[in-house]
Amino acid sequence: MAAVSKVARKAPDELALIAAAIAGEEQAFTALYRAHSAYIAGVVYRMLGSDADLDDIVQETFVDGLRQLHNIEDPKKLRSFLVTIAVRRIHGRLSFRYRMKSIVANLFGNAPSVSDPEARSEVHALYDKLAKVAPKKRMVWVLHRVEGYTLPEAAEQVGSSLATVKRWIADVDGEVEAEHEAQ
Repeated sequence: MAAVSKVARKAPDELALIAAAIAGEEQAFTALYRAHSAYIAGVVYRMLGSDADLDDIVQETFVDGLRQLHNIEDPKKLRSFLVTIAVRRIHGRLSFRYRMKSIVANLFGNAPSVSDPEARSEVHALYDKLAKVAPKKRMVWVLHRVEGYTLPEAAEQVGSSLATVKRWIADVDGEVEAEHEAQ
């Protein structure tokens, strides 16, 4: 019961912060950043599999978010609004990475790989597998399987139909499972 009252108190405060940020109050925007940046950073990290572009994407997400804050239909969904912006940024970065790997592979015969020596072998293997998956499929899979978004929420985040998202998740599940069985 105490948790409900805490949530109920937080919502009006956040609504006031959003209104103040829209009005140009830098302190309000800073407070919103502090409240949501760690969560957004976690989503970005889990989608990218590394922290190479993490700071840039989080910062760009909040800059874009501030510019678009007046477009928010339901201020209670600020976190989801920011995740949508981050997902679009991640998609752009992953698409660029895949294009560059393809160019390098075509020019030099092999593409460089990035690894995190501290990562556990299973997590590393998963991210290696996800690196080969199309960007939107990867993002949808991470949103649903790792972040816990519902299928309709994941579809909304990437701007695709529910049927398409279901198919993509099944495709990635199959690839991940096949890779796991091969080990």
